[in-house]
Amino acid sequence: MKKLLSICFASACMFAVQGQSTTPVYLTQPEVPYIEVRGSAEMEIIPDEIYVSVTLQERFDGRTKVTMGEQEQKFMDGITALGIPKSDVSLSDADADFEKFLLKEDASLTSKNYLVLVHTAEMVSKLYSKLAEIDAENAYIAKLSHSKIEEYRKEVKINAIKATHEKAGYLLEAIGEELGQPLEITEISETPEKKTYGYSQYANTNYSMDAFSPDLSGIGFEKIKLRYEFYGKFAIK
Repeated sequence: MKKLLSICFASACMFAVQGQSTTPVYLTQPEVPYIEVRGSAEMEIIPDEIYVSVTLQERFDGRTKVTMGEQEQKFMDGITALGIPKSDVSLSDADADFEKFLLKEDASLTSKNYLVLVHTAEMVSKLYSKLAEIDAENAYIAKLSHSKIEEYRKEVKINAIKATHEKAGYLLEAIGEELGQPLEITEISETPEKKTYGYSQYANTNYSMDAFSPDLSGIGFEKIKLRYEFYGKFAIK
């Protein structure tokens, strides 16, 4: 009986030791003191890629039909006269004739959408004037961008993460503490790029020079604003 009790006691001791060894180590260690901050940076860029959407539509001049072919010829001649490369002109839709406007049961007018890339506000003004000459159906600025937009995005993000680190450093210095290693760096959801497309009357309404003839010589655009923010968690030495 004594031998059996000794074996049971030894087994219980082994179980207790094993149970203690499964305790997570991190629970026995003090948590590293840290500071949490957010830092941001921003940049404003003058756009040098301006995409103008142009709609050409067949029409009747009295009883004479102005065909799509005639419209396109005038359009491309005007583009060439402005010095815009044909490579900067493309169809907005995969289908050349993507929309038809029914006039009668036996007649319809075909419409095409083109996208024209220009690089200055001055050229936008000249393009609108040329579209007025050929009686284009519609035109508006579809997109603003910059040829080096990705480089600028990287630059702003780098400045934002530097600002995060710098902020943590001077806040700790103010209370006599020293900044340690980064424990976590996270990019916060980027702020949508803010921009304006210039003269709002062309943004979402039909462009028709039959109705008015505005002076676009002074057309301009607000800068594209890039802004990025980071969250940083840093150890305190």
